[in-house]
This record gives sequence, C-alpha cells and structure tokens, in this order.
Amino acid sequence: MKKKLAYVKILKEILESEEFNKLSLTELGYSSLEEANKLVFSNPMAFFIGLVFDQGISSERAWTVPFYLQNRLGHLEPTLIAKMSVETLTEVLREGKSLHRYPSTMANNLITSCNLLIESFEGKPENIWKSKKYKETKLNFLKMRGIGEKKANLGLLMLMRDHGVIFLDGSNIPLALDSHLRRVLSRSGLFNIKTKEGIKEVIDSMKIISPELPSSLGTAVWYVGKNYCDNTHPLCILCPLSTVCKKIT
Repeated sequence: MKKKLAYVKILKEILESEEFNKLSLTELGYSSLEEANKLVFSNPMAFFIGLVFDQGISSERAWTVPFYLQNRLGHLEPTLIAKMSVETLTEVLREGKSLHRYPSTMANNLITSCNLLIESFEGKPENIWKSKKYKETKLNFLKMRGIGEKKANLGLLMLMRDHGVIFLDGSNIPLALDSHLRRVLSRSGLFNIKTKEGIKEVIDSMKIISPELPSSLGTAVWYVGKNYCDNTHPLCILCPLSTVCKKIT
C-alpha cells in the first residue's frame, strides 16, 4: 500500500506543480482554437456537443466541433437540430473538411440526443447537471445517445474541475478510464485495472491523498500518458512517475 500511496502522492504533486498550472486548455483536453474554447465555456450546448463528439478522434479536434458546427448551421439550438434528418446533418458535418471520422454516426447521435434533451430536460443541456448529486447527473448523461460510461465520467470531471459545477458527492466521481489512463496505470505494475476491484483500489488510494475530488488525479495520469508514457516510445527517464513505476510493457 505504501508504494501505491507514494505513486498517487506524485500524481497530486504533478497537479499542484507550477508547470501543470501553466497548461493551456488544449493540454487539458480541450481545443487549440481560442474561439472554440470560449464557446464551450460559455454555452452549455457547446459543452454537451463537444462531449458527444469526443470519440474516435483526438480530444483537441472533438472540442472544436461545436464552434465549426455553429458556423455551418448558424446556431446550436437543440430544438432545431432535433428536427434535422440524419442525412442532412451528415452532409453539414462533411462540408469541406469533415468534423468527424464518422459523420453519419455522430449526426445520428446528436439528433437523437437533442430529442432526448427536449423530452426529458426542457431542451436545456444544463438541466442534465442541475442535480447536486453526481449519480443523478451521470444517469442523465447515460440517457444520451453516444455517451457511455467513460464519457459520462469525463463530463462529470470536466464540469467540476473546469466549469464550477459542484456535486455534494463529488468525492465519489469515478475515473474516466481512457487509453492514456489504462496504459499508465497498467505500466506502473501497482494496479490491476482489468478488474473492478483493481479500479476501486486506484480510487481508494486517490481518496486518501485527495479526498475532495480524487478523480481529478486522473488528469495527472492523463497528462503523463500524453506527454511521457507513449505507447511505443515511453520517455521513462523524463517521466515524473519514473521512481515509483515498474515500467511494465
């Protein structure tokens, strides 16, 4: 347990470091386009669309979609998008440079989700996270087409970490286990993330070190995965976790 806590302690040190606090929104998983980030941070529908599209492409590209889609449609109104045919929205997504690798699938996901927003949330995406309980918000996310377990957890984390949304039970928000987190945690040799018990052990360790929002430490794992723990050419000598990682490949 001592080794696991030492590992997690370094994750917290990464989050609190001057270098990490200087990271751009792009390096935190958003777009490299300033206008796109402004839209995502000011318009709940833009945030919702970014989350829906964050699959099969880089996160940087996914979070530009709301901005470019608004330019192409002239709006991001869920009531208007809900009335579109999948074929029409697919063509909009394909215009010029396609906004996604799978435009037809994403068009279907977005139209279906907009209809669900109208039926269950008064057409307002912010009503998805209106509840002060994260479990209710997560269930709301999971109702949406194209949002599964991982993206629901990611949405919860982003809302708390970046958008000022407070959940009374935020300390229990699960990790958003993407490919970076799975690779970094597996290579550490300390956690068996292939089992529910192993994932719970990760969270339990994080709760000891960061009881307020343990899942935020997943951001540090993601940062390590993106910048040091490459799938084929890991920069172990430079990695801040090098002293506590078993470097299993």
